[in-house]
Amino acid sequence: MRSLRSVEERERAQRAVWVVAPAGATEAILQTARSVGFDPSVSVYQVSSLGRYLLCPRNIEVQRRLVGCEIVFEPTLGDRINRKFSRLLPRFLRGRGTEQGPVTEQVLSLFDPRLPQLRDSRLRDHILEIYAGFRQDDQVIKRLASLPLERVGSIVGICIDQAGNRSRMQIEGTVEDQVAYMEQSLLKDVIVILDSAHLGRGLFEMGGFDLAAYDPERRFCLISGQRAGRRQACVLQGGSGVDYWVQDPKLVDYLFLLEHALRSNAQFREPFEACIAGEAIPLKLLFNRELDIRYSGAHPPEAYREVLPAGIDDQRSLDMVFDAINRLQLGVSLNYIPLIGDHGEQMFTNISVMHDMRALEPIKERLPKLYAAMAARASSTDVGSYYVLDSIKGSRHDL
Repeated sequence: MRSLRSVEERERAQRAVWVVAPAGATEAILQTARSVGFDPSVSVYQVSSLGRYLLCPRNIEVQRRLVGCEIVFEPTLGDRINRKFSRLLPRFLRGRGTEQGPVTEQVLSLFDPRLPQLRDSRLRDHILEIYAGFRQDDQVIKRLASLPLERVGSIVGICIDQAGNRSRMQIEGTVEDQVAYMEQSLLKDVIVILDSAHLGRGLFEMGGFDLAAYDPERRFCLISGQRAGRRQACVLQGGSGVDYWVQDPKLVDYLFLLEHALRSNAQFREPFEACIAGEAIPLKLLFNRELDIRYSGAHPPEAYREVLPAGIDDQRSLDMVFDAINRLQLGVSLNYIPLIGDHGEQMFTNISVMHDMRALEPIKERLPKLYAAMAARASSTDVGSYYVLDSIKGSRHDL
């Protein structure tokens, strides 16, 4: 386990955390942009290796623990006949389950492989060695041995990450190959291939990027602009040439929001610094525009705790303020597991609640001093003007 050994190393970690920054457009970069069809006016940025990872559309490898499987059975002849016959009937006369998908059975090991501490590998290996002597009594192994393979269509692995979150894993080969793989790999660490770091809807898998080996000096060129009538972006390789095209321009927006959260919120930045120093393991990064945090005078956000009592003295104005505060919130959160302290393998979440300045337009004339105070906290980015509204930190059981 790595840890910060000095003030200098901690300061290095703080300086290291960056994602995207404006960059000058050299003639070589502009020539590359023209050669791939961008309109003349483009924006050029530098991205760190972390930013490059988040944008990249290529497959990533993550480590998971295989804890069980889902058995997918082929429909019997009777099932197929019933389903075909049910399609001839009015919907209200169809039997329950006749239009459902294939019959499945989920089998999970009763043994919890997360009991040993991650950092105590000798204890973990010792417990797994003891378990190996009882493998044949595991309910997953016993169920696989009793399967009528002629009725099985496929077997899908069920894995957990270090926080205990489940995911599915496709196993290649015939059913016999899949059974053999399960028997050999059950309760072992396996490599799972994901399509990309972006899992969808602003959620990113961080397990494919080694923050502890992150080098802040590695920089890559990002070009963003109009191409073929729509917004597009690409990352260059070396001095010229396209390394990859960004699949969705919204991913570039996420980089600006993450950069702003890191620069403006020290509490949110802390777990990133800990991961770079080897003191924590990152799990998931999430951008959430659908936060449902309802603040009130009794529970104001951190940014307003000092300015509200002295600046507002009537209820109507107070109501207007909280109506504005509860609009256009954006959450940027990191899930991680600390490797120091007495936390065990408990997952923690740090959330930077950011607020769009547009939400405060209704109070601009009525409460100009309050509006000016928040505007002074805000920073303009390529995706708007935001300020830190609040910071939330807690374990899975707290949030």
